[in-house]
Amino acid sequence: MLTSAGGILALLQDNPNVKQGSSSEQDIKLKVQLTQFALRKLDMVVDEFWAEISDSIQTIEVVYEDKMYPSEVRQLAALVASKVYYHLGSYEDSLSYALGAGPLFDVTHGSQYVETIIAKCIDSYTARRAEEGATIDNRLEDIVNRMFDRCFEHGQYRQALGIAIETKRLDVFERAVAGDLPDSL
Repeated sequence: MLTSAGGILALLQDNPNVKQGSSSEQDIKLKVQLTQFALRKLDMVVDEFWAEISDSIQTIEVVYEDKMYPSEVRQLAALVASKVYYHLGSYEDSLSYALGAGPLFDVTHGSQYVETIIAKCIDSYTARRAEEGATIDNRLEDIVNRMFDRCFEHGQYRQALGIAIETKRLDVFERAVAGDLPDSL
């Protein structure tokens, strides 16, 4: 039984002087592998040890921003950061990092974290669509589209219809109306 995330967090601090351009390929590869391993483990325990992990949030953010890491490692760092910010009650930061997590943010996972971030995402998307001439972050639109797909896969046409009306998405509205509507009136 794990009683602390300290050992996992120590892996993120290992070899802090390894940087692209000034370190050997082998050192960089080892640091990337250790970081990826640590982030996977943190993702598994973040709901239990979020308070302890929050003390190292800056290190996780640095991994997300550092181009030395492959995109899957950076997305994993964003997912962990998103979950930590969620537990801290900082939903805007949580949403921002969830967008950075890309496909690792799983809209089909039924946790309170996912449902809360999806609600924030839809609210933000709706507000952006209401602004004239506003550009919408492609990552934000991707999560909303994945949410629509989830609704259609589960036959939740009413929910898709409601979100489509709220977000002024005529294409999704038409798709929902054309569906069998088993959960409707």
